[in-house]
Amino acid sequence: MNRLIAVSVLATGLVLPSFPLWGQESSAVPKDLEIVYGFGATHAEWGRTTFRLTADGVMTVEKTQGYGDRAKSESARYALTPDEVGQILRKIEEARFFKLKESYADNRIMDGYSSFLRIRMNGKIHMVSVVNRSVKRYDLVAEALEKLASAKIKAAGEKK
Repeated sequence: MNRLIAVSVLATGLVLPSFPLWGQESSAVPKDLEIVYGFGATHAEWGRTTFRLTADGVMTVEKTQGYGDRAKSESARYALTPDEVGQILRKIEEARFFKLKESYADNRIMDGYSSFLRIRMNGKIHMVSVVNRSVKRYDLVAEALEKLASAKIKAAGEKK
């Protein structure tokens, strides 16, 4: 049966589409993929969270609060499915992340919220920091990461 299909394909010149890895529409997950997203209060003692996602689909979530000898830190690792990694990659593409400016800030506000997003993929690295502002295209990627991390954290809590 397999030979019959192979012969039919060769005879007709039909080429079957190759399906990309990781549920992505455009291409496979870049081998050098690393996404680091950190966010929280501009004062470290009030707490910050950092997500690190690598090409193997491992997301590390680290929460820190305080500074110096009083700093507290907790970390956990979660496995993302190929489709979940693909969702993030599509958001990066949709947001045209590599075309964003490196910094967005509202300098009128002294305290508040800050975040950064550093993405390495396909031999390129781009980092964007946002302080006390909302940037729609940046938020597309940040919110997708937060949503996936929240779902993983919730699922892990339910398994306990």
